Amino acid sequence: MPRLFVPTENLAGGQVTLEGEPHRYLTRVLRFGAGAQVDLFDGRGLEVAATILRAGSKGVTLELGERRHATPRPTPPVTLLQGLPRAEKMDLVIQKATELGATRVVPVRATRSATGQQARGDRWTKIAQEAARQCGRADSLILSSVVPLDEAIASLKARTTRIVPWEEAPNARSIGRALPPATDDSAKISGVDVLIGPEGGLTAEEVAVARAAGFEVVTLGPRILRTETAAIAALAIIQDHLGALG
Repeated sequence: MPRLFVPTENLAGGQVTLEGEPHRYLTRVLRFGAGAQVDLFDGRGLEVAATILRAGSKGVTLELGERRHATPRPTPPVTLLQGLPRAEKMDLVIQKATELGATRVVPVRATRSATGQQARGDRWTKIAQEAARQCGRADSLILSSVVPLDEAIASLKARTTRIVPWEEAPNARSIGRALPPATDDSAKISGVDVLIGPEGGLTAEEVAVARAAGFEVVTLGPRILRTETAAIAALAIIQDHLGALG
């Protein structure tokens, strides 16, 4: 069943009219007309079954039907602190972090972040919403503002498990060994925070700041991974350990 993101306030009545990109997707990509059924979601756990009543040249009107509140799996929240890379790499990280079930992404302006790279909040939000639509996720990835490393760390919740893969520590423990033992009661882990460096990696000074804040240096193996690959690999290992991948 096709899914579309719609803000919560637009799902309050009995009908909703979609314009712009949602209209284009329904009428030009899917070629849907009156009677076609879709699922709408608000990124906060609400899902609404909807039926197209009218498909015009500029808008699609849908009748809202059954409402469902999705219950996410009770796994601990995972926060990714991502050293800000070039634009296209950050786009990919946000897309894959959404698909892998990360709770929040905090873009970090690190020493070796791409020169001149700026926050692209609106674009990143759209990427996260589209990824949630595609993968069937009912909630939305939380996207924070671009901040320096110290502010990113200060925004984290207390008593979480914190790890930082660093290519200059090849003899460190693996992520799986650094995480607390997985049990049936995954709530014993209050959350996992992972810090990934930008292109060029984290400096020794930045790693020292992370260590002072409770981060354990870990390794992702003998090969040096690109920043976007490291983020995806780390999130996949963490989510598998927490039982969030099945």
